[in-house]
Parts: sequence; structure tokens; C-alpha cells
Amino acid sequence: MVEAIENTKSNPKRKTMKYQFTIGAAMLVGACQTTSFMPDQNYAKVERQSVTVQAARIFIYDKPEQQKMMVHPLDRNINAPLLFINSDEVVTRTAAKRYFSEAGRECELNEVARLIEPAVYEFTYDCE
Repeated sequence: MVEAIENTKSNPKRKTMKYQFTIGAAMLVGACQTTSFMPDQNYAKVERQSVTVQAARIFIYDKPEQQKMMVHPLDRNINAPLLFINSDEVVTRTAAKRYFSEAGRECELNEVARLIEPAVYEFTYDCE
């Protein structure tokens, strides 16, 4: 054990490699965590729903009491914004309509606002 400490003292390159390994390992662990991507903290406490549009899973955060929802694509397995391919307003609008249909709600989308480029939208809506 004393020899190992002396080797580290006598070989500063080994000490640097040890720190590089530690930092790299910490970054890898951080990248593998299962936290969810939350584009807008106003929706942090809203239960997430999902629908599939064009083979992409689209997440819906619905606030019925405020008659608005946030819609965005996300691949939960990699915890990063998903393939924003075809994730424009039309696809997110389609996802929102599908969400209402699957929930058995008759709602009409009204205003739309882009919260984050390129594909995170907030819709207001009215329901019957």
C-alpha cells in the first residue's frame, strides 16, 4: 500500500490518469440516469401521457383546468429530445388531437405557441 502511494507521488502522470478516469466515470453515470427531459418547468407536476404519431412517441402534458397542454417528442430510453424529424407543428397538433380522441374527449385546439425550438409546443383548447 505504501508502495502504491509512493508510485503515485513519483509518477504525476498516473495521478492525472486516475482523475481523468474518475471524471469520465462520473460523466458516464450522469448520462445513464433515468431522469426525464422536461422542456418547460410549468408542466413539471403534470402527469405525462403519450401517443404515437409517425412511429414516434409524442408526450402530452395536459392541464385541463387551464385548458392547455404541452406537446413534445421524446425518446425516454436515451433521455434526450428525440429525432425532431417530422416533429413540426403539424405532427404535434396531430398528437394532441389523437390524445383527445383516445381519451374520449371532444376538444378543439385553438392557439399554439412554440415553447422551445424545434418541436415543443403549447396548445390552448376548448372542450364540449
